[in-house]
Amino acid sequence: MARKDDVRKDVQSKSILGQLNSFTVGPPENATGLVGDQEPASVIAPTDFDRVTNQIHLSEPNVEALNLLSMLGPLTGMRSNSGPIAQTLKIENATGDTSASAFTIFQPDKSDEVWLVNALDFEVTGGTGNTTVIVYLNDNSETLKLFEVTTSSTSLVLSDDIDAPIYVTRDVFLYGIWARTDGTSGKFSTAVMRVR
Repeated sequence: MARKDDVRKDVQSKSILGQLNSFTVGPPENATGLVGDQEPASVIAPTDFDRVTNQIHLSEPNVEALNLLSMLGPLTGMRSNSGPIAQTLKIENATGDTSASAFTIFQPDKSDEVWLVNALDFEVTGGTGNTTVIVYLNDNSETLKLFEVTTSSTSLVLSDDIDAPIYVTRDVFLYGIWARTDGTSGKFSTAVMRVR
């Protein structure tokens, strides 16, 4: 574990902290009631952390620097040693009131978070005929279709159509569209767990 005396003696550790000194661990939680800039430019980003870690070789002279990075990674949310973060599993609902209008299904609040989609379902209210549901990843400039389902059912478990883990961030989020003749409301429910 990195200690002050060890860091003071180790040139690489001092260099790491010198490069990261202007950054904060993260923005205040929304629940704090703080107003103003909730995502200050000083919050450490993955590219900042990667730039520092990419400079360190895995060798004996760098043990202290590696210890420091090992401590800073989980603290800043840039690395996880145990996978999913405890007490973050939740179900998010997103409702679109207009058939054939795309909307966000799930998008994390903070730019430094990564979430894993564990389950996804959809339910439509009203209307007749088949229901078509399309789910995308969206980065605000491009979309990638994950799957499309058409069925006569008004309730769909979409998790069966997920072939691989789906990770979402503030920048690349879950987006969807539904269509049903005279449908009045469509609701996606998503079970997500934060992994970073």
